[in-house]
Amino acid sequence: LSASARMGSFTAGGGAADFMITGDSDTLWRLEESNDLISWTPLETINLIGGSVDCSQDDDARPARFFRLVPAP
Repeated sequence: LSASARMGSFTAGGGAADFMITGDSDTLWRLEESNDLISWTPLETINLIGGSVDCSQDDDARPARFFRLVPAP
């Protein structure tokens, strides 16, 4: 079986985008961002110790900003 993770509880405001990442405990994920859903930029590697982590990214007021999780190598 492959590991899974998901993003939830998303809020934006006060200059930040905040969300919770939940999934299989002790798995590594790379958080990436895009403004066009074609080109993706790595932001950070996240270890889901205990199965969840709160994450916050600065809100730079772009018209569109997308996030995704991919398994970290």
